[in-house]
Amino acid sequence: NAETYNILGSIEGKNGDYTKARDYFLQANKLDPYNISIAENLVQAYLALKDFDNARKLINSFDFNITTLK
Repeated sequence: NAETYNILGSIEGKNGDYTKARDYFLQANKLDPYNISIAENLVQAYLALKDFDNARKLINSFDFNITTLK
């Protein structure tokens, strides 16, 4: 499930493997695209990888409608 992928991504990020972390966060985001915590983690992984374009795209895609945030 999405939370499992999010946890795995967090573990990989803490271990310094931001590529694996990004991949786990991408899977989590596909399963739960309205989970702001997952999206934030994915942005952090993009930034750690200096992938500023994808970080910016994801930030710009956020729907800040309070009713959709978890």
